[in-house]
Amino acid sequence: MLQYELNKKNYLRITLLVGVILILIKFVLLQHIPMSGLIADDYDYVNKARFFSRGDFLMKSYPLVNIKTSPIYPLFLSPWTLVDGFTARHLVLFSINFMFSLLGFVFSSLAIAKMTDRRILLVPFVLSLFAIPFIFSFYFMTENLLFFLLAVIFWLMADFELTLRSKKHFSAFVVMLTFITTTRIPAFSILPAILLICLFYFRYTPWKQLTAKMLILAGMPLLFYFLIHKVLLPGSRNQMYFDAIKQIFHHDEGYSLLTNLGTIVSLFVNQLTYQITASGFWMFPLALFSIWLLIKRDHLQNPKWRNILIFTFVSVLFFTGFCIIHLLYKFNLDPEKRWFIYGRYNDPATYLWVLLGISLLFGFITDPIKEKNAWILIAIFILACLLWLISNHWHIKYVPVNQSGLSLFKPGKKIPFFIQIFLLTGVLATIFTVYRPQLWKWTLLTYFSLFQLATLISGMDYVISRSKMAMFPQEVNTYIEREVPTNATILCNKNISLESAPSSAKSMRHVYRVLFFAAHPRTVIIEPFTDAALHHADYIFSLKLPENSAAYREVWSKGPYTLYKVRQ
Repeated sequence: MLQYELNKKNYLRITLLVGVILILIKFVLLQHIPMSGLIADDYDYVNKARFFSRGDFLMKSYPLVNIKTSPIYPLFLSPWTLVDGFTARHLVLFSINFMFSLLGFVFSSLAIAKMTDRRILLVPFVLSLFAIPFIFSFYFMTENLLFFLLAVIFWLMADFELTLRSKKHFSAFVVMLTFITTTRIPAFSILPAILLICLFYFRYTPWKQLTAKMLILAGMPLLFYFLIHKVLLPGSRNQMYFDAIKQIFHHDEGYSLLTNLGTIVSLFVNQLTYQITASGFWMFPLALFSIWLLIKRDHLQNPKWRNILIFTFVSVLFFTGFCIIHLLYKFNLDPEKRWFIYGRYNDPATYLWVLLGISLLFGFITDPIKEKNAWILIAIFILACLLWLISNHWHIKYVPVNQSGLSLFKPGKKIPFFIQIFLLTGVLATIFTVYRPQLWKWTLLTYFSLFQLATLISGMDYVISRSKMAMFPQEVNTYIEREVPTNATILCNKNISLESAPSSAKSMRHVYRVLFFAAHPRTVIIEPFTDAALHHADYIFSLKLPENSAAYREVWSKGPYTLYKVRQ
């Protein structure tokens, strides 16, 4: 069954069937998830959708704008503006994310089939257990779209010679590359890898033709980056990456160059450790093992596997670099923050590790594995385990950032218990492959599947609990939908916007951001609590205010959260 193959049509049918089942499971779980548990960048995106969809890119009437970002993702989320109601709008948003997760799953499965030149029945089922894309389907983030675009690019990379030769494939490749880099700036991580791979084709392709294609591959993403972030939305956050690099050498924060370099090394090890862990431990060792096999077999001229290994390793390196630069800027090079993990840029890297690992498992590494080769694989796996232990020694904490795949690992615990169990099991599994080489692929697949299933259960448990916590202050929206006129103005107290939101996971500013989304088309203003502000408001949403005021009266409350009607 491990090697059971299907024809093209049946493979696509099975892939679609598994993908649809995943979506149905998500809709069932959605009954327990009333809203996003993040209430940060995700609701910032959905609020921007209101303005971007009508061409208002300056958003002067949006007081809660966090950062200026590409309009691509908000535009995809904009259909929520066509429906009314807190629940209905969330259903639309989740459905959009489910659609992209389905497309990403289908193209990932097709990409693996193209890499292996085999349509193996087991691949869609193994891929369906990969936890990170499943968890992400419950958040309004670019990664849902990013994973789909990465899968399409991986599919086109599987036969890069055809992609360069065919006008249709090359055009599609340029469009996907431009699309992904304008969706999210760290997606530029894949561009150096692609240009590096192009260099191998100078011996086969007329240099003028290949140079022109390289200029197009590099030029189109850069052109659209300039148009969006320098012309359409000037002053975006992307300057921060250059500022962070300058800080390393200028010692503006009082840390020496050696200390800064030590912080960078620690951050790099921790980010890589997260990628290894989230991909189920085995995918990274498989990739290193495959490079060793390529060199041993003198197959470095094998274009398919050489290209995809370069593409994955170089892209991962740059994604990790974006993580490090972001964290250096965020924490001003503070070495005490070296345990931090920035999951949003790590998860695309983890996604690539899994696509590569499954492709190698079914398409490149021979079966059964030889004993000598098995010991090499064991050594690489133990090296990955040591990396994990070193990272843990540096007090790595599996604390979710932007609700990334870190939610899989029971946030706040330094060493999740089930990860320790799986680490020990992995060592035993590697030893087992030496004495039962004919079963080594079954061993790895079983290990990967059980690990991903365990992390999926852990992650969903956290997602549901966090979503319910975030929902506590948002129950006011049910009252607003029913009782507050659509032409009303709701004043939110700016004086407390930075205070921690009681019984919730964020500050009051984040609570207001959700209200801005849910109360539409009502006007929400964020201003200091003054008589002048009251004069323009019909309602006030705030924590408890002094009672017995002649200016307002309470109409709804839950805990400290209260909605007042202004007395006219």
